[in-house]
Amino acid sequence: MAAGVGGTSSVRCWTRGHLVDWSDKLGDGDLGGSVLFFRELGLELEGRATIEGEWAGRVTGLGDQKVETAMMRTPDGHSRL
Repeated sequence: MAAGVGGTSSVRCWTRGHLVDWSDKLGDGDLGGSVLFFRELGLELEGRATIEGEWAGRVTGLGDQKVETAMMRTPDGHSRL
């Protein structure tokens, strides 16, 4: 892991013969790009959901929010992220 601009982290990894900068795919509000990144690493999309409303705000302490999330499954089917 290398330090990025403004104290952010940058993670680089090799996938299918290409060096991929993880920070280019994550945290920029582009869930589709993040899903594609993890698919390139061999994970499978299990599902997507939108979480919003009062409950989400109470759980995170961030107030009114709307969050898109995706569940990815490892190729062996034993782990998810």
